[in-house]
Amino acid sequence: MNRILGNPYVLGGVALLFLSLLATTLYYRGNSIAAEAESARLTEQNRSLIATNAQNARNVERLLDQADISNKLQAELAEKLKEVAAATEDARRTIKEIRSNDPKADEYLGTDIPDSLLSVVNRPARH
Repeated sequence: MNRILGNPYVLGGVALLFLSLLATTLYYRGNSIAAEAESARLTEQNRSLIATNAQNARNVERLLDQADISNKLQAELAEKLKEVAAATEDARRTIKEIRSNDPKADEYLGTDIPDSLLSVVNRPARH
């Protein structure tokens, strides 16, 4: 046994085997450390993306709520415009009927409006 351990080739082979095992261990340990660092980076990136996604979902909900409100207001405005158009048409028909049945009203409605009244008639409505 002493003869085998005393042989420089055997000792060199054992040392080479030991160094190979050490190098392989260090290589895999380095890969393990790199993988842990990459995993931590990806986990943090995932948390950031989840937070961004949650914020975007809240923004979409807010925009959908605003769109609903806008749609309701547009529907109400369209209804009011229909009412104004109907009232205007009714007034136009009534005036036409009055003009055709009453010559005095037709004569009155055919006169020019005085400038002092035009300034009031053309003034923008106040709310």
